[in-house]
Amino acid sequence: MRRRDLSDVFADLDLGDDVSVFVLHSSQFVHATENRLGLGGDQALTNAEHINLGALAEDILNNILDFLASQISSLTNPTNVANAIGSMRQEKVNSALVSAYISHTIDAFLIRMAQRYDVKGKSYFNYPNKYYYTDIGLRNARLNYRQYDPGHIMENIIYNELVTRGYSVDVGMVEIKKQDKDGKWVRIQLEVDFIASLGSKKYYVQSALSIPDREKEIQESRSLTNINDSFKKVIIVKDHIMPRRNEDGILTIGLFDFLLKEDSLDI
Repeated sequence: MRRRDLSDVFADLDLGDDVSVFVLHSSQFVHATENRLGLGGDQALTNAEHINLGALAEDILNNILDFLASQISSLTNPTNVANAIGSMRQEKVNSALVSAYISHTIDAFLIRMAQRYDVKGKSYFNYPNKYYYTDIGLRNARLNYRQYDPGHIMENIIYNELVTRGYSVDVGMVEIKKQDKDGKWVRIQLEVDFIASLGSKKYYVQSALSIPDREKEIQESRSLTNINDSFKKVIIVKDHIMPRRNEDGILTIGLFDFLLKEDSLDI
């Protein structure tokens, strides 16, 4: 297999016909005339003789990794990531480039993506999706331990454990109809943190940092009680508790029991 050069990289990224780039051997410098470079901003490069493409690409990749690290467990898509980074850099960032970089980080097993699934419609959404770091330690180090979000970190840990056990893991969406204050029926989308499937087994799993009262329990179980099938429904809390099952058959277990007992979902 021949070694890929920068021409191949640009061809894969499909940045459009309006990009004029000439690759100079292995120096990773480009010469641009009369056009704009699709990698970075809107500034014209007519007078630019050389741009260090390697440094620019690495800089954008770092921005992407930082953004995804700060947004674990949140729904997003490459366009949103590109817009957020562009706003921070005060220049336009190509969403196709961001999408390509995210795909490469997934292929490198640095990040995993969980697709969004319509439980009642039994179909997948293209976007948005959730992204999780395969190693929470790397995620924390990436952010220099500045952003401590126990709820999202716990969700990431649960996701990683389910994947490690061999489950195919999606993010669930349950749509319900509810009357608003004016008496009109409106559609509301409720989220199921995880749908874990393995062969004939399927579990609906909610991650909740704590459930201090009945109101919080109703809130966390709302999406689960609106799923009309017989597969098991589980809420995992950070607190160390005795496993319990409510009147709707929903199992609530502690995080440590879930992590330390491989059959915990079948209690």
